[in-house]
Amino acid sequence: MYKSSEDSTISRLYIKDANAEDSGNYTCCPSNTQATSIPVYVLNGERPAAIQHDANISTSSSSSPNFSILLFLLLTAFVSR
Repeated sequence: MYKSSEDSTISRLYIKDANAEDSGNYTCCPSNTQATSIPVYVLNGERPAAIQHDANISTSSSSSPNFSILLFLLLTAFVSR
């Protein structure tokens, strides 16, 4: 976990040798804000046509840090295969 700015912290989850059985709902539960969940799909031998690689997503929503963290979890699970 590291602080990317004064009001934003990034946490990472690495799944070694991820496979389809690792697919499911993943939830980030920070102590200072509400929990957020995201579905994660691990694809075996497939590459999605479109995938977001840019972590510099910015919105005015207060849940934006949670969404960014969960998006990163999705990308990390896919890339670490």
